Amino acid sequence: MISKSLTAGIEVSRMTDLQHASQLSSILIDAFSHDELFKIECPDESSINDMKTQTKSTIESIVQNTGSGGASVWTAQTESGQIVGYAQWKHAVCLLDQDTEQHECSGSLLSAPELYGNLSATKRAVLMKYTPFHYLEVIAVDPKCQAKGIGALLVRRFSEECEDMPIYCEASAHVAPFYRKLGFEALDSFSVPLNQERSLEVFCMRIEPKTVPPHARYSPNGTRYQ
Repeated sequence: MISKSLTAGIEVSRMTDLQHASQLSSILIDAFSHDELFKIECPDESSINDMKTQTKSTIESIVQNTGSGGASVWTAQTESGQIVGYAQWKHAVCLLDQDTEQHECSGSLLSAPELYGNLSATKRAVLMKYTPFHYLEVIAVDPKCQAKGIGALLVRRFSEECEDMPIYCEASAHVAPFYRKLGFEALDSFSVPLNQERSLEVFCMRIEPKTVPPHARYSPNGTRYQ
C-alpha cells in the first residue's frame, strides 16, 4: 500500500519490457470494474477475459512498435518495482485525412460501447480536425493506489516529454473534474444512452502545451478506453 506522501518516490517512464503487459491489462480491468460502460461491454467473466487478452495484445504491439500509428505506454512504478498505473497515448494524431470517414451515431443496432466509440471519433474529427495532437487513450491506476496523485503524475510526466502539441482526451462527468484540475478545458460533450432511463455524459477535453500544473490532489480510476 502506497502512502499518500510517496508520490515523489514513484517513477514514470516509457514502457519497454513486454513482460509487464499482462499486469497492465489486469490493472485496467480492476480500475474500470465499476465503470458503467465497462460493465455493459464486459458483463461476465468470459468477456472480461477477452478484454484482458485484447488489452495485453494491444500493449505488446505498441511496445514492439507493430501497432498502427505512433503510440506509447507509460507506467508508474514504485521504488520497489511495483507497477501501480499506466497511460496509453497516440502521438501526433492528425485528422486531416478523415474528411470522408463516416461514423454511425444513432440507431438501436449499436451497443452503448459501439456508440461511444463512434461519437467520440466524430467529436475528435470536428474539434481537432486542423490541429495535430497527442491523444490520451487510457489512464488506469490500481484501485489500491488511487487518489494519491498517480494519475496526475502520469499525465504530467508525459506532457514534459511531449510538450509540442495539445493533449486531447475524453472523460466522464465523474472524472472530468480531475482533468480540469490539471488545466484541461472542456471543448464539448456528448451523451451515450445506457438504457431507456439513463445516459452517460462524456466531455471532450483539451490542454495546450506546457500548461499542466506541477501538482494535482486526486487521480481518477481512468478515462474511457477505445
